[in-house]
Amino acid sequence: MILLDRYRVPVIKIWSSEVNVRTKLHEIINRRNLFIHQGKIDDYPQFYDDMACLRVLIGLWILKLIDCEEDENLNDVTLSWFTK
Repeated sequence: MILLDRYRVPVIKIWSSEVNVRTKLHEIINRRNLFIHQGKIDDYPQFYDDMACLRVLIGLWILKLIDCEEDENLNDVTLSWFTK
């Protein structure tokens, strides 16, 4: 969350402005921990959504690090999976 804030990663491209990003990341981390530490995946579709979401967040962060305009470098189809 600190990196997302520091680099002003546009999380609005994944979650609507009403969504609490900290809560969403906490939920993703909890599901990740359940998998890593106990080998459990309760909801496979959610697990894949979490992986894809983190992949897009990291991509947005990297684009910020290299001073690219993310709108020019992102696949809108991928982002549309997260717009809710």
